[in-house]
Amino acid sequence: MLSSLTELELSTNNLTGTIPASLGNLSNLTTLYLYKNQLSGSIPQELGMVNSLTELALQSNNLIGVIPASLGNLSNLTTLYLYKNQLSGSIPQELGMLSSLTELELSTNNLTGTIPASLGNLSNLTTLYLYKNQLSGSIPQELGMVNSLTELALQSNNLIGVIPASLGNLSNLITLYLYKNQLSGSIPQELGMLSSLTELELSTNNLTGTIPASLGNLSNLINLYLYENQLSGSIPQELGMLNSLTKLVLQSNNLTGSISASFGNLTKLVYLKLFLNKLSGSIPFEMNNLTHLKSFQISYNQFTGHLPENVCLGGLLENFTASNNHFIGSIPKSLRNCTSLFRVRLQGNQLTGNIGDNFGVYPHLDYMELSYNKFYGELSTNWGQCQNLTSLKISNNDISGRISPKLGDASKLHWLDLSSNKLCGEIPKELGKLTFLLELNLANNKIFGHIPYNFGMLSNLVHLNLAKNSLCGLIPELGNCTNLLVLNLSNNKLSKYIPLQIGNLQYLQNLDLSKNFLTGEIPQQLGDLKMLEFLNLSHNALSGNIPSNFDQLLGLTSIDLSYNQLEGPIPNFNAFREAPIKVFRNNKGLCGNATGLKACPSTISHNPLVKKWNKVMTLIFILLGIVLLIFIIVGITLYICSRETKTEIKPKEAKHQNMFAIWSYDGKMVYENIIEAMEDFDDKHIIGVGHHGIVYKAELSTGQVVAVKKLHPLSEDSVVNLKAFTKHAYTMEVSEKCDVYSFGVVTLEVIMGRHPGDLISSFLTTSFASSAYDVLLEDVLDQRLALPNGQVAEKVVLLAKIALACLHNSPHSRPTMQQVYQKLSTWKSPFTKPLRMITLRELVVFFLLVVIILDFICSSTAFVSPVTSPFVYTNNKVILAEERKEAKALLKWKTNLQSKSQSFLPFWAGSNPCNWVRINCNKFESVTHLNLSSYSLRGTFHNLIFQSFPNLCSADLSSNSLFGAISSNIVHLSKLSVLNLSYNQFVGRIPSEIGQLTSIHIFYLAANHKKLGGLTSLNELDLSSNNLIGVIPASLGNLSNLTTLYLNDNQLSGSIPQELGMLSSLTVLEYHPTSLGNISNLTILYFHVNQLSSSIPQELGMLSSFNDLRLSFKSLTGTIPTSLRNLSNLTTLYLGKNQLFGFIPHELGMLRSLTDLELSINNLTGTIPASPGNLSNLTTLYLHVNQLSGSIP
Repeated sequence: MLSSLTELELSTNNLTGTIPASLGNLSNLTTLYLYKNQLSGSIPQELGMVNSLTELALQSNNLIGVIPASLGNLSNLTTLYLYKNQLSGSIPQELGMLSSLTELELSTNNLTGTIPASLGNLSNLTTLYLYKNQLSGSIPQELGMVNSLTELALQSNNLIGVIPASLGNLSNLITLYLYKNQLSGSIPQELGMLSSLTELELSTNNLTGTIPASLGNLSNLINLYLYENQLSGSIPQELGMLNSLTKLVLQSNNLTGSISASFGNLTKLVYLKLFLNKLSGSIPFEMNNLTHLKSFQISYNQFTGHLPENVCLGGLLENFTASNNHFIGSIPKSLRNCTSLFRVRLQGNQLTGNIGDNFGVYPHLDYMELSYNKFYGELSTNWGQCQNLTSLKISNNDISGRISPKLGDASKLHWLDLSSNKLCGEIPKELGKLTFLLELNLANNKIFGHIPYNFGMLSNLVHLNLAKNSLCGLIPELGNCTNLLVLNLSNNKLSKYIPLQIGNLQYLQNLDLSKNFLTGEIPQQLGDLKMLEFLNLSHNALSGNIPSNFDQLLGLTSIDLSYNQLEGPIPNFNAFREAPIKVFRNNKGLCGNATGLKACPSTISHNPLVKKWNKVMTLIFILLGIVLLIFIIVGITLYICSRETKTEIKPKEAKHQNMFAIWSYDGKMVYENIIEAMEDFDDKHIIGVGHHGIVYKAELSTGQVVAVKKLHPLSEDSVVNLKAFTKHAYTMEVSEKCDVYSFGVVTLEVIMGRHPGDLISSFLTTSFASSAYDVLLEDVLDQRLALPNGQVAEKVVLLAKIALACLHNSPHSRPTMQQVYQKLSTWKSPFTKPLRMITLRELVVFFLLVVIILDFICSSTAFVSPVTSPFVYTNNKVILAEERKEAKALLKWKTNLQSKSQSFLPFWAGSNPCNWVRINCNKFESVTHLNLSSYSLRGTFHNLIFQSFPNLCSADLSSNSLFGAISSNIVHLSKLSVLNLSYNQFVGRIPSEIGQLTSIHIFYLAANHKKLGGLTSLNELDLSSNNLIGVIPASLGNLSNLTTLYLNDNQLSGSIPQELGMLSSLTVLEYHPTSLGNISNLTILYFHVNQLSSSIPQELGMLSSFNDLRLSFKSLTGTIPTSLRNLSNLTTLYLGKNQLFGFIPHELGMLRSLTDLELSINNLTGTIPASPGNLSNLTTLYLHVNQLSGSIP
């Protein structure tokens, strides 16, 4: 009816419904503005009849469907804005007929298909925005014909192919955004012709080749983003001509070479990011000219030399990261007074200097990491004055002295890692004031004294590691540290009992109290730790039974209870049933259903024959006991008489003889003299107590004064266990053949007359083919004695053979003590040649052949050859060593780790990885488990060939310093079920190929890249279903482009930052701040499965775009707010499984779009209101498990 209407502006309201088709009758209409409403439905094709229309703005609504082709008839149209809707389908070719069009903005929809080549006909077009869709195909080269174009934004699509060289014709182009696609090929040289260009962003693609030198012609360029591609070659020195450049971001490529001195000309540069490349050389002196730098990031390269001396000359530097390079020298002096610093990462270099003099007070500092360097001196008190410091990591240096109590003044500290230094003194109790502390690691120092009692008040603590110190006293009560995941107090001198309060740590996953002096029983409360996965209580003095409720620890995967005084049955579930015998050995009497343990008495059959036999046996034992007692009495009488006789006739001179002389040694006599002198080890003779035993002092009957150490109970009474030279001192793995190895050491030391350490070391570090085995036996024997001959020589040869066999590097290849006994009893030397001509190689080879034959006869099982042998015997098949692909792959990776890391794997050598440390294999000798956790490894996955491990089931590489990207080749580990990469320094994207590992059920990536607030281009952030802990960072409020945020299914705590209310683009959020009322575009909000405990905010009623609200599985309290009546688009409302009370508001009857309403499992009272009867679209209504009354309406 309004036929004369020329302008219709209804924008920025709350209009709903569809766009009327009748608007097509407004024949004189030139301007139609309906943007920023809540309009739905499709765009009427009738709008294509309004030929006079020049401006059409329908953006920021909920429009769906396709773009009508009829819009191509609007020949006078100059601006077409359809962005921020839910439009789908392809872009109509007909839009290429809009010859007057200057601005076309279709971004942030669900458009698919290709970009029409017809858009190249829009000769007047200045702005083309197609970003944030699902467009595919290549970029049409016809776009290079639109010479008027000033802004071209195609980012965040699925575009493929190369960047058209024709884009170099767009001489008026100011911004070119092609990032976040799948573009490939090289960057066209022609882009260097875009003389007006100010912003060039090609990041996050698959671009290859070199960076064109022609880009140095872009004199107006301000921002150059080429990061996250596969670019190679050196950085062109021509980029130093870009005098207007403020941001140069080239990280995450394969760039090589050095930084050109021409970069010193970039005096306006604010952000320089070159990390994660392969750049080398020293930093040019000219870089000191960059006085406007705020962010200088060069980590994970191969730079050498010194850090730039004047890196903070301008006083603006905030982010300085140079970690994991080869820098030497001291910290630049300009950093000491650089008060603008916010984040510093210099770990993984060879920096030196007194750490107490190099750093000042930084009021804005948030993160400081200096680990893995060579700093010395004492910690400065300045760190306590850094009031905003949240992370301080200075591990693996040579820092000494005491920990300053002033460090307790850094009240915002979340992470403190001072491990692997030379710190001494006591732990200052002031650290107990750091109430925000999440991780405290002081392991591997020389700290002594007690653990401060107030550590038990650190309720946010997640990781506490005080291992490998000299701490003593009691374990403090840590029951309030309810967020603890890891508690490691091993290798100290802690005593008394295990606190009962540890049972309150409901999230604890790793508990290690081994190698202390703990006594008493294992508390039953430990059975309440349902999340526990790793438990180590070994090497203590714990007694009693293992608590019966340990059966509930179904998540437990690793245990070690060895070297205690435990007894009784072990729990009957997998972690105990499948555990190796070594984790139970050296206890008082454990029994149960595990390999190597005796069955418990309760498992013996109760049939009548067995009971009768038991009675007979009991009677026999009683009779034998009486007989034995008579013999003992008679024996004692005879012994006393004979002793008195001997005493009378013994010459006085015997008193002074040396009963320890080797030729006249009588072990029994010496033992009896010691027992007599010590009065059966009476306590009054104690002169010291050590970790391995008690030292006694007494005077023997000969007049000799001796000190005797009585060791704690050994693993095997029949075999001497040589503590000073054990096999697991090299491999760090204890096996059932450790005592056999010790027997070999003792035997070899006897015939050599000296410690055999050098000889054994030469065997461990060389192959069987080396000259170390060509040593003559006569050169090894005790040189102080004459060379034996005859039968003595035969016996010496036999002992040498047995000793060398017992020292075999592979536990499986060592003989048993039964085999040793047989050979000592029956063998004669088979060698016909003289002793002086026999080599060690002959002895080793002969013994191996005999063991193979014996094993075959006894058990029909193939003998496993030594790792250094040229063949490996397994399942009766011979496999050449060079075919060991797994060994080759691991050795190749080892050689590509940084040099420090290689020293931690000294015994990874040879061709059979099944004999290497931290590796387990199946019965076919294929690697199944790899555990290199906390091994100080530094390097990347770049040279690890995953295809070589077809049977790998478990890989734990956590708590190292691995960096770089996670390779997509990990998909070849088809049998992988457990993968732990947490606590490393990985960056980049998690490869989508991990989704193909269908066997995986545990995947940890915690504590890698922690700072997300700087990712201002981020659209979607999904951190759900992890084990994330701590607070939600307020910096997430900086993610201005964020549309989707998932934080559900975690263990987050603390308050929810109101800064999330600044995310105006957010449409999907799974969490719960009261400031959500500011997020006007939010349509979906899920709070389910978190740990919230508050009321439902009234402000939710302001979110008029809502169509899905789920707050179930919470601890929400209070009443249901009546403001929810304003959510007119709401279709789903889930408030079930909370603690809501009060009445059901009758206003819910106004939600006419509602289809699902769930209020079940709450404390709601009153009657059911009649108003929900008006909800004609309602399909599900759940009100069960409440306290509702009255009749059903």
